[in-house]
Amino acid sequence: MKRRKLLSSSDSMAAVDRISHLPEPLIHHVMSYLPRRDAARISAVSHKFKDSWYSFPIVDYDIRDWKINTHSNQLDRGTSGAEIFNKFINDVYDSLQFRSWDISWHELRLRAPVVARIEIPANQGFVTDELVNMASARELIVLALQKNVKSIDVCFGIPQCSLPAQLFSARSITVLKLDGCKINQSDLVLDRSFSVVDMTIKRCSGLETVKGSSNKLLMFKIADCTGLNQINISSQNLHEVEIVGCRGLREIDFKASRLESFTFHESRNPLQPCVINIESCNSMKKLTLEGALITNGWIRDHLSKFPLLEFLGLRNCYAPRDLYLKNDNVFKVTISDCYGLENIIVMASNLEYFKYYNRQEQLRCKFDIRNPQNLKSLILYSACVTDQWLEFELPLLFPLLERLKLSACGELRKIKTSHANLKTLELYDCSQLEEAEFRVPKLSSFVYRGGLTSDITVDAPYADVKLFPKVPRWIMSGDDQIYVWWEHLRQFLGNFGHSNKLTLVCPMDKLLVFPKEFRETLGSPLHDLKRLEVTITQCSSENFVRLLDSLLWLAPRLNTVSINFGTKEKTLKFIYDKRATIELKDELCYCRWGLIRCWRHYLTEVRMENFDDGFEKRIMSNRPELLAPPEIYYDDAEACKYTSSSRIIEIQAKLSERALELLALPDDGVPRLLLDIGCGSGLSGETPSENGHQWIGLDISQSMLDVALEQEVEGDLLLSDMGQGLPLRTGVIDGAISISAIQWLCNVDKTSHEPRLRLKAFFGSLYRCLSRGAKAAFQMYPENVAQRELILSSAMRAGFAGGVVVDYPHSSKMRKEFVVLTCGPPSISSSVPQGKGQDGESCSDDESSTNEENQTVCISDRHRPKKKQKVTKKGRTREWVLKRKEKRRRKGNVVPLDTKHTGWKRKARF
Repeated sequence: MKRRKLLSSSDSMAAVDRISHLPEPLIHHVMSYLPRRDAARISAVSHKFKDSWYSFPIVDYDIRDWKINTHSNQLDRGTSGAEIFNKFINDVYDSLQFRSWDISWHELRLRAPVVARIEIPANQGFVTDELVNMASARELIVLALQKNVKSIDVCFGIPQCSLPAQLFSARSITVLKLDGCKINQSDLVLDRSFSVVDMTIKRCSGLETVKGSSNKLLMFKIADCTGLNQINISSQNLHEVEIVGCRGLREIDFKASRLESFTFHESRNPLQPCVINIESCNSMKKLTLEGALITNGWIRDHLSKFPLLEFLGLRNCYAPRDLYLKNDNVFKVTISDCYGLENIIVMASNLEYFKYYNRQEQLRCKFDIRNPQNLKSLILYSACVTDQWLEFELPLLFPLLERLKLSACGELRKIKTSHANLKTLELYDCSQLEEAEFRVPKLSSFVYRGGLTSDITVDAPYADVKLFPKVPRWIMSGDDQIYVWWEHLRQFLGNFGHSNKLTLVCPMDKLLVFPKEFRETLGSPLHDLKRLEVTITQCSSENFVRLLDSLLWLAPRLNTVSINFGTKEKTLKFIYDKRATIELKDELCYCRWGLIRCWRHYLTEVRMENFDDGFEKRIMSNRPELLAPPEIYYDDAEACKYTSSSRIIEIQAKLSERALELLALPDDGVPRLLLDIGCGSGLSGETPSENGHQWIGLDISQSMLDVALEQEVEGDLLLSDMGQGLPLRTGVIDGAISISAIQWLCNVDKTSHEPRLRLKAFFGSLYRCLSRGAKAAFQMYPENVAQRELILSSAMRAGFAGGVVVDYPHSSKMRKEFVVLTCGPPSISSSVPQGKGQDGESCSDDESSTNEENQTVCISDRHRPKKKQKVTKKGRTREWVLKRKEKRRRKGNVVPLDTKHTGWKRKARF
């Protein structure tokens, strides 16, 4: 009973509307942080929220949100901007009818930039109240002033939209932001009754002069007011001033003892410069000037009166030939593109950051920083820097320097410097640089962008190196030129093998894919590198395996390699075990001529990150079918590899001998005409020639057939796609062999490829060209069981009899599968032969198996299937019923018990 009372009390507590008991100012505070649409929707949560929304003191309307969320279905594409604005103002007044009129407004935000796209008639030239309902907009601002609004943010988009005259004389406004409006007062006077604290004026017309004295003004920003001529403001509490894009401005005068930040951005006009007077602002901390006319007298008069100055920025200014900057308190100076400047003399004992940027490479500026004991960052772009200055003066002048960036310094040729505290070193586009040597033991980051002809040495064992090699235009002129690029790249990378991490940025994967003969003749340049990151702009998935192989040749002891393709990053982590040494054949390893073994001898595991299933299969599998179509994969390089590798030649010879053995040709001394499907360079055709047979070779790769012609093979060659059928006469072939070819028919390399149709065309044409009783032996590497079944079923449908023979089924290395087919109906002669690997026969000389005694042969016998007959209900025997019931029991269904009457045939009627 007591438990039941507790439950009822908890239910009653859950049913209480806690929101309704919140005070209204707290609800208004929550609504102020929400967008207007969400604040309106939350009014449906409770009655208290609904009443609070009607008394909400913030009025916020944006025509962009109104178009999207409210009237998007009511506005046609042909609706003019004036009609949109008029509907927007009318809806604003309709929504205000539900608001409480006896409250004060805190903020008014009215933003309608769509007015800027109003089609103005040619005979008017400006927006009138008849065209746009600006009178209602002005009345809304007057209404806000009557409600003692504290903040006004208005944006109309064009400077012809005039504002009410009493706006600047209101005592309640503290924040005033105007954008795209017309100010009727040409002379804006800020008297002591002016109550605005934050004032922002953008793209407004009608304003010519801003002057006065107001101690309440803290922030003043004005931008893109073309008619403005003069600004003269006196304020003791003014903290920040920003003047941007006022082209007609001729005089600026601020008397503000607490001004901390002054920013002036103006378009360059040396004929009519703007006079800037801010001498009395002795609290200045940040001074930024752009497009101003600067003299040494102005710099001397102003900088000497700014004892608290921390940042000085000059950009696109007209400066004298020799610029003197003297201020002991400034710690950051930035000078960019100042015209006419040749010498810079900086006298600042607390200076920590200095940047000079000049895009006029023909005019290099000299700089002299005196007493720079605290300088930590030095950035120079197209400055007059010499080799002697870097070698002798840099370590002495800047003992605490931590970052040095040199860009486009054309006078640098042979750099040799050392520094004890330097942590970041950046070298960009120094075209004349030939040799550089840096001895910086604390260096953590080194960045280089330029040519590969420079000999750069960085003595920093813990540095992260990032390289941007400059690719010359002659690289694409021919294959001989790219070999020069590979040689220069290998020599250049050899200087950074001791780095903690190497990042290489290259535009194309072709520039990093080293050919096999290049890797076999030259050594790896990065033996000690553990972390490698490569960023490539253009890379195809077909070249990813070759790229990865080249990277592992560059750095044979990698722990982590990351390859970035724009926004995609693929990471491989290698796990090694130096105690377990893997012995490899010479053809598989490039380190057979060196003393240091590569990763292949110790690799135990590879972990992949950010790989999808298809991409992962392409990388980790060495199956050529997954990399590219056969006519593309077997290019000139692959064709040369088949003729030069002794291992491939030996494997092809063994497989072709086994295929010829499975044909079981009669030993009567009569030569037979055989067909070699996928003959390649003719290696598999040498076996029929040695046994006295004639053969015809067929392949899709032109490069492979060219190599076969160079080898002068005895057979005839034919360039054809076996998936489109064999172009041979009927019954002229006595046998067919194929080595590692027919699995290509299961791939879809083009949109027109269908594996079933291609297999049907191949086996149908093969059945026609074979003589009666002839056999075909195909060695294949099926990817899975479904692929094997697809090949066999297609052969059976074409009329063949036969099956699959598996040699050494329990061996991972020696396992081979052959499809043995007979042209004709099933018979005793068409039975599938036995495979190798039984009766204790070993897989190879150097391979032993623990279960070698129990090794069996896997033979799959397939005959031509009979036509399927339609099974009727009368054909459901007792065995069929019992089988179906047992199947339903395994699924967990309720099935009646088996009796002696199960499966009996019912009579047609009772």
